[in-house]
Amino acid sequence: MLRGTSLFICDDCKTIFMGLNIEWNCLPVSATQQCTKCGGWHTMPGRHLDSPDREFYESLWKREDETGNHHVTCAYRLDELEKYLKKCDEWNSTDHTKEFEEMDAKKPVEKKKETFWEQCGVAIILILYLPFYLYACIKDKISNRV
Repeated sequence: MLRGTSLFICDDCKTIFMGLNIEWNCLPVSATQQCTKCGGWHTMPGRHLDSPDREFYESLWKREDETGNHHVTCAYRLDELEKYLKKCDEWNSTDHTKEFEEMDAKKPVEKKKETFWEQCGVAIILILYLPFYLYACIKDKISNRV
């Protein structure tokens, strides 16, 4: 199924380009598109090669390289296809490097991820301390009665 357009990145030359977003084998992933700069097929949707989907796309690239088949088939209306191809051509005709550099520069700095013990430290201390506290309170009340 033709879903529109998406940004793709080429694993070979690192070019970011706009291509057709075509469903791959009835899965919610996009089929690879041929790079507009180097002609390579090792592409994946998105702007960053460290995507969680990279492992899937590496296996797809390997299979496509072994079989030599980089083609997908899908049903589409001709007017939709023309519209999406025109959009891709227009977008790919200009250099967007500076835009992406600015967007990446504005990304917030990731905070250090806390470990499990750092996240749960206070709760664990309270849980471990609570029985001793209750025991001390009960013992104190019992000793005050006598």
